[in-house]
Amino acid sequence: MAYYKPQKNIPLPYAERHFPVERRNKRAIWPNGARMAFIGYVALEQWDWNQPRTLSLTGRPPYNPNPILGHPPLDVRTQVKYGAEIGMPRIRDILQEVGVPFTMLTCGSYAEDFPGIVKELSDLGYEINAHTYSYSVAATELSLAEHREDIQRTYRILEDVTGKRPTGWLSPSAQCDINTITACIEEGVLYNADLQDDELPYFLDLNGKSIVIVPYRMIGNINDYLLLKPQNMTLSDSLEFMKQSFDRCYEAAGTTPLLFNFGTHPFVIGRADAAQIFREFLRYVKTRSGVWMTTLEGVANWWNEAYRNGYGAAG
Repeated sequence: MAYYKPQKNIPLPYAERHFPVERRNKRAIWPNGARMAFIGYVALEQWDWNQPRTLSLTGRPPYNPNPILGHPPLDVRTQVKYGAEIGMPRIRDILQEVGVPFTMLTCGSYAEDFPGIVKELSDLGYEINAHTYSYSVAATELSLAEHREDIQRTYRILEDVTGKRPTGWLSPSAQCDINTITACIEEGVLYNADLQDDELPYFLDLNGKSIVIVPYRMIGNINDYLLLKPQNMTLSDSLEFMKQSFDRCYEAAGTTPLLFNFGTHPFVIGRADAAQIFREFLRYVKTRSGVWMTTLEGVANWWNEAYRNGYGAAG
């Protein structure tokens, strides 16, 4: 049964393979019968400071450069520096203390500027995956050829730093278009995490190749930047919102399995006050049974291995 009918006939070049909604009720979709998958990630974002136009910290809208100097203001640049040199070590220590897997969504330019941080995180076992070369240009401004070049360049840098080839892709602010998905498929990327039309992963097929989509969540995003920026919320308010949001998803997952995304940034969650929220929230999630705490790559690998040939055996 189709619930959504596009207003305009805009054909997409790929076929979608979702887990049938009518078959999700109390299905054992995740490993070991888990009711939900919990994905935590840190966005290691960096900008090309020689670009006259650059995206803001949230990916939108662009900053206007100084007309005389011709480059963006220093507030973003110094926040990135703070996150790398002070925030990220604090985050690393909390992750090691609590003992949870995490994805490090890493810009190629970040790995160029802070290779020691990226290498250390990789050596500690955290997933290092691709988050474009830099935040200076929105993905929707790139041609198909430029997308391919961006993927190749970012993958090459991350592999040079860590010794491991990345497997996934998330665009700046999860903004993407057909060129993004097409380039990911053509370049053999295992998963893309930009799209937002499901609570479970699914496949896109194009010209005999497939990619796993691990859906993003923009509306109601459990994202440290959005939760800790508002001036009318206390730290306790933010933590309580995170717990309540997780609890509602946990409750719903008792009927229909789903995944939960928790996005963080070193210049936000790495500050001393916010870091305590980070620690408490992760500890809270760990107390719940039936939660598979994993990475984007972990989810994509499971989905690809379990369901690439169809959903017939699920549950």
